[in-house]
Amino acid sequence: MVVRLRISLHGPRHGKTCRLVLGMWNPRTLPGESTKTVRWSVDRIRYWLKVGAKPTDTVQRLLDLGSIKPPQPKSSHSGAEASKPAQSA
Repeated sequence: MVVRLRISLHGPRHGKTCRLVLGMWNPRTLPGESTKTVRWSVDRIRYWLKVGAKPTDTVQRLLDLGSIKPPQPKSSHSGAEASKPAQSA
């Protein structure tokens, strides 16, 4: 079973805030503010992505906006093997 990073809604009907499992996103702006707020624990998000957690589509869009990329898997072959010429028989 895969662990999912997802959003849960909290708050009154017309004042919802969204909580990412490892952070918070408030899509509403207060009077006098011009930006929306996202707070999250980047280290914990990267950890869960590293151990195989899968973000939902909405969470993936938020992570893309925040430039949080999942860790790249290590390749199983070295560059030396790729540079060898092919031998024909």
